[in-house]
Amino acid sequence: MAVLAILQPDARVEARLSEALAGTHVVELSPRWSDLTDALGNARFDACIVDADHPDRRSASERLAALRRQYPDLAIVVCVESEHPEGYFGLGALGVDGVLAGTDRYGDIRSNVDRALAATRARLVERALAERMPEPGPAVVSWATEHAGPETSVDRLAASFGLTPAALREALQAAGLPPPARLLLWGRLLQAGDRLARDGRHVEDVAFSLGYSTATALARAMKMHIGLTPAEVSRGPGAKGVLEALIERVGGEAGRGASTPIGGGSSTRSATERLAALAAILALSGCATLGLGGPSVDRASIEVVVETSPIDQLHVGVLAVDAQSGRTLYSRNAHRKFVPASNQKILVTATALSLLGPEHRFTTKLRSSGIRYGSVLSGDLEVVASGDPSWSGRYWESGTAAMRALADSLHATGIRYVAGSGVVDVSAWDSTTVGPTWEFEDLRYAYGSTGGAFAIDEGEIRAIVQSGPRVGSSGSVSWSPAGTPDFVTARIETVPSDSATRIRPSYLPESRRLILEGVIAEGATDTLRFAMRDPVRQAVAVLAAAIEQAGVVVEGGWSIRWVRGARPEPTPCRIVLADAASNDGAMLGAPTEAVGGPTSPSDACDEAGRSAEASITLATFESPPVVELVAGILEPSQNWMTEQMVRALGARYGQDGSWREGVGVVEAYLINEAGVDALDIAPRDGSGLSAYNLVTPRAIVRILEEMRTGPHYDSFRSAMAEPGEEGSTLERRLLDLRGRVHAKTGTISNVNSLSGYLVRDNGREVIFSILTNGSGLPASRVRAAIDDVVRSLAR
Repeated sequence: MAVLAILQPDARVEARLSEALAGTHVVELSPRWSDLTDALGNARFDACIVDADHPDRRSASERLAALRRQYPDLAIVVCVESEHPEGYFGLGALGVDGVLAGTDRYGDIRSNVDRALAATRARLVERALAERMPEPGPAVVSWATEHAGPETSVDRLAASFGLTPAALREALQAAGLPPPARLLLWGRLLQAGDRLARDGRHVEDVAFSLGYSTATALARAMKMHIGLTPAEVSRGPGAKGVLEALIERVGGEAGRGASTPIGGGSSTRSATERLAALAAILALSGCATLGLGGPSVDRASIEVVVETSPIDQLHVGVLAVDAQSGRTLYSRNAHRKFVPASNQKILVTATALSLLGPEHRFTTKLRSSGIRYGSVLSGDLEVVASGDPSWSGRYWESGTAAMRALADSLHATGIRYVAGSGVVDVSAWDSTTVGPTWEFEDLRYAYGSTGGAFAIDEGEIRAIVQSGPRVGSSGSVSWSPAGTPDFVTARIETVPSDSATRIRPSYLPESRRLILEGVIAEGATDTLRFAMRDPVRQAVAVLAAAIEQAGVVVEGGWSIRWVRGARPEPTPCRIVLADAASNDGAMLGAPTEAVGGPTSPSDACDEAGRSAEASITLATFESPPVVELVAGILEPSQNWMTEQMVRALGARYGQDGSWREGVGVVEAYLINEAGVDALDIAPRDGSGLSAYNLVTPRAIVRILEEMRTGPHYDSFRSAMAEPGEEGSTLERRLLDLRGRVHAKTGTISNVNSLSGYLVRDNGREVIFSILTNGSGLPASRVRAAIDDVVRSLAR
């Protein structure tokens, strides 16, 4: 709690102030000016509240001026008579930080005092940064600290300096400083540090006051950006430690000169000096200022499209801005939330590129424990998985081919006999395979495929169905990947040749079998793709077969480690993969169990039958770089890879590889780093398959703007679909704008969307987002209308 000194001779006002503030701050009363000055001189106070008319207005003003000179780091709040507010206009020149009117309610009193404390702490931050960061950095961080809260935005920050967001960003970039959204995050974290450590507030209260939806969101932001938890901040370093951690993490990007603690350094510059310095930077960098931008778009032609039946029945949101100036060219319901469908992938891929970096690769490690005797390994073989989403025909001949390559890497080490067991460690992720807000019917089909930390073929199973020799006979099925031998059970009847082939999949979790039921026309062969629904177990079975085919014997069989810290017994026991037809072996979501007895040579173990050496890495298997994976997601709108990316983000930056943690990381990055308003997004998955996702056109444009001004813009834009691009979702759309559109499509039931980058006829680039909900129309009809809007924006 902040410590406040109150000088208020009116007992009734004094009692009201004390009662209003006592619950959140420590209050000490001073009946006379001399008592107040003595108290300030003998103890540390954060603020004082003074009657502006005691003993009279002139005397009070003189003493307030003296207080400001003597205590520049003290928040000064005055109580005034609300009937004559014009008589107190001069108090601001004395350095007063806040004013309490006689009619203020308890909530107003607390909020006004908190604002005064925030303003004072912002001055200290600016002073601490004056010698360590070039302008306009200290002024921007000071503003962000003072105004940290739910209403803070890049737009408000830029407007406070008389600039557009694009101009402010360019000014900061010219000075070698982080972007505006990052500095707004600094302000939130600095205020959080003070409120947690100095004020002793609960983390929930601090989180909500700063605009975070939950305490977990604030904790995640702190952990990600300063490496500390709220509890650690509250116990020790407070805002000073937060600032030091932020500067250290930015490194040479912002840190300059020797360390200056909060509260030290040179005096704060005036607003005029700050703006003068900012103007100089703008002049040097050639930044755009207010009013720049290309000609306006043909708004009438857009209105004709969206207001003509039947499109006028849809919920439509459109935002288009000039990329260079940031000027809005067209806006319609840009602040309203929509279900985005696959436009949700923009949120995930932007986060992945920014946090992981374009060159990051997923790694799968092949490790061994025990003692090696030539070609014999006496211990266990372990595969440590990280959710590599590339093991499919998109990057390999097939997922099975990728497993063969992994098996070949083991063979290349010279090991031919593993006396222990094979273990695939997937404990970095939880064992959930179904998105928590997906519809049940979606789970049957390839677009609803589910994954895990070790999975192949994009979670799909490819089934080749052939009719029987005659009508009424049973059809046959072969499938790949060929995991457990009885994974697929066919109940397919051959029907007359003029009939339609209809086959429906059902997954039975109690037996871990995929049942294919239906009919196939006589003489027909059909190739179908369905969701695998048991991806980890099937991938492990494919790997086990590949290793056996490579000439390596794993005596103890294979198991899956689902739970972190739950290790199989390190004795060379036979550990079998669960049989799909029984309940034996390792169950989904549970630690593996050892069954049976020792089967390896006795000289391969110590007396206790345990391996004698620590685990070592035999080989490391890497995915293509993230930039290629992002292209594999955005161009064809690949759902499974996106969900793999979400859970991988959760495993790396959150607590575990779960949807909850992964979505939380995405949300935290977009709010804290990209400057998206916390109320503009409500993510629930990564692919957009969930109808519970919500996002505004304003948020998508903000993300696209952030990527355009960042270091990964070219990679991000080129990863999007283009008109006429083979295999992309725009292959047959907007062909008249070939080479001028890079965008992400989106389609689920009654939802169609398109957002991205567009080059206009005049050569200027436009960032746009078009979201539609509730159509009840064929998707092709809505897509045509969306494309007409894009054409209007292009002119």
